[in-house]
Amino acid sequence: AQERAVAIGFASLGYVAVIPDYVGLGPVPEDHPFVHASSEATSVVDLLRASYRLARRNGVLLGSKVFLVGASQGGHASLAAQRDLELRHGDEFTVAAVAPIAGPYDLSQTMVELMLDRSKPHPNPYQLPYLLTAYNRVYRFFPTDAELFKAPYDQTLPPLFDGKHAFDEISAAMPPAPVDVMNESFLAAFRADSDHPLRVALRENDLVGRATERDPWTPKAPVRFFHCKGDLTIPYDNAQIAYDNFSAAGAPVELLEPPGAAGADHDECLLPGLFAAKDWFETLR
Repeated sequence: AQERAVAIGFASLGYVAVIPDYVGLGPVPEDHPFVHASSEATSVVDLLRASYRLARRNGVLLGSKVFLVGASQGGHASLAAQRDLELRHGDEFTVAAVAPIAGPYDLSQTMVELMLDRSKPHPNPYQLPYLLTAYNRVYRFFPTDAELFKAPYDQTLPPLFDGKHAFDEISAAMPPAPVDVMNESFLAAFRADSDHPLRVALRENDLVGRATERDPWTPKAPVRFFHCKGDLTIPYDNAQIAYDNFSAAGAPVELLEPPGAAGADHDECLLPGLFAAKDWFETLR
């Protein structure tokens, strides 16, 4: 419902607004590869193609400019889509501007440090097992998801990731520090090995301009990161590191806190970020 409201808002301003269903989140439930860059990008590209074909079939001429905006995981997805469009589909689409909002772009460092921190409770502990189960189904660290977790979570957590349980329900079934659900031997190996398979997978899904990423890339279209410095769920460093690396490489990037949301936490940052993105896009049409 929230996503539809955003699309309707942009459509009311004259945009043709489309909202991709990520893999596994459509009408037919299946495994969703959470913050997996290539599947996020594919979802966006496929829907753009379908939208242009539908428009042509109905005699509607669409402009060439594509604006991308997304919040939280959608921030990661919007940047992943920009990378894919610019590297592989420049003959089909012209990316005009991208506004990623409060996304986890630095999975391999900033987000790992947060998830392994036992010193304070995490606001949304479900995110670690969600990522682990999603990546296990993509990269196959273990034959079953249950092997990712120690008892009793090896029995209680995997059934909750069936697409029918709310994230709050999953978090309520966990300890405050999400690392405390992990298989101890898997965790020890991860801590000890800089090239552990999970670390390699996380680096492949980073979107901060490091050479270790799956497709090292510098944005061509302007990017304006919106992120609040008080974000405890997806820390501001995600955007700061991406901005620093892309800026050093000469990309047209900016990093701002949304107006009226300075210092806000994660959820309080998302709507102001969307309004700020809309205002920016309006100057570029």
